[in-house]
Amino acid sequence: MSSSDITEKLETQVARLTDYHGGHIVAGYSDPRKEFSALRSACGLYDLGWRVYVTLSGRDRVRWLNGMITNNIRDLVVGQGVYAFVLNPQGHILGDLYAYNRGDSLLVVTDKAQAEKILGIFKRYIIMDQVEVANISEKLTAIGVTGPTSREVLRRVGLEFPELRPR
Repeated sequence: MSSSDITEKLETQVARLTDYHGGHIVAGYSDPRKEFSALRSACGLYDLGWRVYVTLSGRDRVRWLNGMITNNIRDLVVGQGVYAFVLNPQGHILGDLYAYNRGDSLLVVTDKAQAEKILGIFKRYIIMDQVEVANISEKLTAIGVTGPTSREVLRRVGLEFPELRPR
């Protein structure tokens, strides 16, 4: 489901749309104070479809990406991720991303506004490395669920997950 699919399902006639990081999102449905109050006392859902999802596979993927970003991904256990900047060989920041260890691949998440640039950098620096880059954004998207009743709301729709804790 793409961001537009989710946005269409969430839209009502009072929804205010806006551009955000290269994608379209709902900016609000009603009075922002009422929405914030509801978020603090119950649960809020928001579209994260402005993100782009890229998998990196191949035996050199961890060493290769670790040499291009500011954070260590070599020591990530499966299921963990980090935020990092993408650097050029001189150390200048070219973009930012989140990288997650999925076991047999890495999942890289960035925003649509910088996706073309990040994908171009990835393709430019695969020289002798065994790394395959695949944009899977058409197959994967995300929503955010937050607020004190989030866990209960997710449980009611059949989603169970382990206790989350800060890292």
